[in-house]
Amino acid sequence: IFVVGFAISYGRQIGLLGQTGLLVAFASLLSLGFGSIGHLAEMIGGTESGWWYFFIYGLMCLLGGSALFCLAGTISKALPSVGSKLTMFAGFSVLALLLLSIVFFSGTASETMRVGFIAASTASLVAFITGLFLLGYGLWSKNEPGLARIEPAAM
Repeated sequence: IFVVGFAISYGRQIGLLGQTGLLVAFASLLSLGFGSIGHLAEMIGGTESGWWYFFIYGLMCLLGGSALFCLAGTISKALPSVGSKLTMFAGFSVLALLLLSIVFFSGTASETMRVGFIAASTASLVAFITGLFLLGYGLWSKNEPGLARIEPAAM
């Protein structure tokens, strides 16, 4: 709902970068869905399906696509400042932490490093969800000072 609603309302006004971010975020929802269905199939049938890869790639693309959308909205001043910046920074930070964890968790990482990655990832995910909440609230109330008044695109 988040992706489709923003694509309809703000797709043309935020430019190619924002549209690309929305497209990546929408495609990632499909990957997240395939990962969830694969996990269900593994639980029911007991066959190994590799669902974890679909789920992680979908999560990474969702975070990256949402962060790209917020970056474009911040540049064009089409989105509320606080919500879009928090979503953008938290999305890129969780994405960077996930990529770093792939590199560092090849069996050589210490337990302290793993706990640090988990704590930083959890804090960044909470900040990302808080940013999405503030973004939705700011767009719904339209009381953000300095927010460009953009009317939804005609269908």
